[in-house]
Amino acid sequence: MKKILLTITAAVLASVGFAQLSGTYTVNGGSATGGTNYQTFAAAFSALTSNGVSGPVTFNCIEGTYNGQVYMSNASISGTSTTNTVTFQADAGNTNEVLWQHTSYPLYMYNTNLNNVSFDGLHMKTSSTYSSVVYMYRGLHTNLTWENCTFTGANTSSTSTSYSIIYGYFNSPHNVVFSNNTFTGGSHSITYYYSDYYNYTNTCSVVIEDNVMTDYYYRGMYLYNYSGYRTKFTVTGNEITGGGYSYPYGIMCYYADDGSEFSYNNVNAYGTNGGYAGYFYQAYGTSANPVLIYNNIFQVDAPNSSYTQYGLYNSYGYYTKMHHNTIRVSNSYAYSRAAYLYFTSSAYQGNEFTNNIVVSDQTGPYTVYAYIYPNALVMDNNAYSVNGGSEIYNYNGYTGTTAYNLSTWQSGASQDANSVADGPSFISSANLTPQSATINNIGDALGYTDDINLQTRSTTTPDPGAIEFSVPTNNAQPGSLVTPDAPLCDNDTTLSIMLANPGLVALTSCSLHYSVNAGTPVSTAWTGSIAPSNDTLVVMETSINFDDGDELMVWTTMPNGVQDSSTLADTISLTLWEGMSGTYAIPADYTTIADARDALETKGVCDDVIFNIAAGTYNESVSFGDISGVSEAATVTFQSASGAWNSATIEYSNNYTIDFAGADWITFKNLKVMNGSGNVFRMSGSSDHVTVDGCWAKGATGTSTTSQSLFYMQGVGHDLTLTNNRLERGASWFYSTSGGTTSKKMNLTIEDNEIKNQTYYGSLIYYFDGVE
Repeated sequence: MKKILLTITAAVLASVGFAQLSGTYTVNGGSATGGTNYQTFAAAFSALTSNGVSGPVTFNCIEGTYNGQVYMSNASISGTSTTNTVTFQADAGNTNEVLWQHTSYPLYMYNTNLNNVSFDGLHMKTSSTYSSVVYMYRGLHTNLTWENCTFTGANTSSTSTSYSIIYGYFNSPHNVVFSNNTFTGGSHSITYYYSDYYNYTNTCSVVIEDNVMTDYYYRGMYLYNYSGYRTKFTVTGNEITGGGYSYPYGIMCYYADDGSEFSYNNVNAYGTNGGYAGYFYQAYGTSANPVLIYNNIFQVDAPNSSYTQYGLYNSYGYYTKMHHNTIRVSNSYAYSRAAYLYFTSSAYQGNEFTNNIVVSDQTGPYTVYAYIYPNALVMDNNAYSVNGGSEIYNYNGYTGTTAYNLSTWQSGASQDANSVADGPSFISSANLTPQSATINNIGDALGYTDDINLQTRSTTTPDPGAIEFSVPTNNAQPGSLVTPDAPLCDNDTTLSIMLANPGLVALTSCSLHYSVNAGTPVSTAWTGSIAPSNDTLVVMETSINFDDGDELMVWTTMPNGVQDSSTLADTISLTLWEGMSGTYAIPADYTTIADARDALETKGVCDDVIFNIAAGTYNESVSFGDISGVSEAATVTFQSASGAWNSATIEYSNNYTIDFAGADWITFKNLKVMNGSGNVFRMSGSSDHVTVDGCWAKGATGTSTTSQSLFYMQGVGHDLTLTNNRLERGASWFYSTSGGTTSKKMNLTIEDNEIKNQTYYGSLIYYFDGVE
């Protein structure tokens, strides 16, 4: 009798221990696991994979920090379906976040079948520099969703996909959704691979929508669908900005399947060297289900970057429809391309490039660099501009056409019959809303009903680009401030603007206003005549004094005596700083060289500025960007206070010690500048009139000419002088391959230097005109 009773008891306990889950549970680290509560995410997943589910299951996750990893190998949750879903969500009563973190791979899934599972409102984080947050390797994942979550990835300087915030390598059918999440850090925000070696017919789906991706190191998204496999990508409504790497990518996609869509994305991939905002390779659209790329902003907003920028890169695709995109590059590098379109044979059919705005901010880059086999690509109703004007720089490798104006392009390339060449007059680099009457309403009616901001788009006369806009009949804008000009110097005693007319009719009158430090506005009435899309100089004050730190605001109202129907860009506001001049001491006046740099970049200069650096060692890595006011009569010099090169030492042990990233008319004199593993001097931007004189530059004992040289020139600056220096060690004492046959660097002077003990290479001097 006792034996029978014991057996029954054991059976009851077993049935309780393995009961399938159904209903509502909690994940609460403040309470022990038991009843309907699980103390950790690992405990909850253990119950799910051990027991399965018999109905919908919800885990309300209580605020707090949960340290630990969920590791699943060859696991699954039995019983899930589109009805019997599993949801982990932040509890509605939380006032603080639910943080699920682990040093590496908080959620690790190997060959796991995780279906009909969602995560909502959680913060998932890795504290490692070499880890993903969510790692999925093989397995079957259907209806797997993350929404309203925050992801914090590795703080890494690696380009490896292994350190992506989300890493997914799939070899079975799957359907994965990322919606309304925030991604910060990681080498990539999302990396996706798909390859099923046994089945080419599986149709898979990845949805990435309404996410914010910032501060990734290398790529925002890397989507790789191996050629011949079937993944439909829906990438829409994402904000993608970042790239700590010198050459980052926003979206990079290989082999998108038919029906894929990339839309409403705002992508800015800015790197010190260059970058790709949108990169698409061999998309497999069909005539019935094309790949759509529309209502996107693709830009590389880094005017001082020194190498190639690509706004939109698309090659070898089939039936890709590129419509209503705003595409922009910002630097002056000769091989930058706003749009790169490469379709080299008759096999690549059905591609369209229509209703786009394509802009190069500066002279030098191509607006379009293309190879267009006949009938592979149709281009029309686009707006092109170089440097805000009516010039273009388009190239078609098939016909050999190089065009600097639209008519040459139209006749030589047989494209863009209804396109225009004129600047879009963006409000700013941060707001790419056009204001140009010339490009207004030039688009072809393609059936799109809204723009990137979900504003109504005309279905009969749409605007090109991602943003639908309207041009008011009457408009007046302070196009730019002429005086006072930054920096604030003794001769800045007038207030004048370029008064612009972006309206549709002549501007004959308006009211002009200004205020200083938010004080009482001073107003004046202006009369005259400015034709549409023109401007004129207007002096608002002939005698006025400004002080250091004054906040100046200038604005316009009542164009042609009526209310302004568009107040965008009707106001200019800025802080006025007195420019620097004279001699300063480091560390007496400025504690560090970086502090002095900050002052220069903030205030600018009015006359020669000298920084005398006291004896000692300064452990710094300092990059010098644009300094307003510099000229031959107003230079900047950093020099040893004693005049001896072994007195003041600037040293660092990585990347670079001194970088010229846009600063002109700057000299380093009689200093010892060292780097134990990186470049001693680097020119990453377009810096002119840079001099290194009487210095002892001592570098690393390495073999990398691009990262361990005494002077590595990435940029395209002119008038570089190296004189009277001791150039010791380094993989190379001078290495430069920047520029090109049509964009040579001018004037390099190298004389009276002692050069010795380089560890790999002497020098490489390439694309210079005028070397002595």
